[in-house]
Amino acid sequence: MIDKKEYEKMVADSTPGKFEGENPETAYYYDAMMNGDGEIVCFGENEVYTVFEISEEEKDAFDLHFDMEKNPVDYFSIWISEQGFVNGRPMTKTMYDDLVAESEKYYEENEEL
Repeated sequence: MIDKKEYEKMVADSTPGKFEGENPETAYYYDAMMNGDGEIVCFGENEVYTVFEISEEEKDAFDLHFDMEKNPVDYFSIWISEQGFVNGRPMTKTMYDDLVAESEKYYEENEEL
């Protein structure tokens, strides 16, 4: 079971800092990323996202039940700014597909990478 309070504390104790202005799910997925979970999607070395498919348990724990018919949220992405701030956001399947397509296009255009 996910202890949401643990991640709320991580965010609260980080102000100002790494999770400033973020929700507990950002800290949760950051923790998962640091443990090697998630799919890496990048656009060169400065734009790196780690994407997670959201489980039902995670949706329940962090209340990620948006309008499930119009905007079903199935993914969560994490990225770290150049200043070291951790950012996160829920994503629909369309947003995820667009991110992957943009990454593939970037690498096709920059084959030397």
